[in-house]
Amino acid sequence: MWGHWQRGGFAALVKSIKHIPRIEPAHNFAKPNVRHTLYSKARILHDYEQSPLAATHESKCMMKKTIMVVEDYDDIRSMMKVMIELYGYDVVLARNGSEAVAQAKQLHPDMILMDLSMPIMDGLTATKLIRQADDKLARIPIVALTGHGKSHAKQAYESGCDRVLQKPVNFNVLKPMLRSFLK
Repeated sequence: MWGHWQRGGFAALVKSIKHIPRIEPAHNFAKPNVRHTLYSKARILHDYEQSPLAATHESKCMMKKTIMVVEDYDDIRSMMKVMIELYGYDVVLARNGSEAVAQAKQLHPDMILMDLSMPIMDGLTATKLIRQADDKLARIPIVALTGHGKSHAKQAYESGCDRVLQKPVNFNVLKPMLRSFLK
């Protein structure tokens, strides 16, 4: 089965592990991860696919909250989607700030994870536009994701972000943070 994932590519891998039950990964995923690294990290998750927990996972989740992940790197965006879904949340994706603003206005997600450095429109500008759009959007928690350190963190707070996470994203930090914002 593992050979099938290697032949089917990363998209096949993500599709195969999308419904794995909640786990506590000790792995970080950040730009510029190489696909084979993601394969090896995802292979650890493979054993959970046939777990009896997988069948009961959906029934345990009551009303799911929706989290928008805004990230320009396909591999990171896909892996974050998989991991956040494992925590029991619905996920919508955007590739840049422009898509994020449009989708936020249309979908009104419960939370946004916003990369700050993206093409077309950066995360700082997108955050400002979301905050200015209307009162309902202004209350959505927005967490900035950055690999640029404290200089970007200060700008993120000034643009309206509620919290800043440094890349690589530590999923052991992300999970309790999601819970605290989405009580």
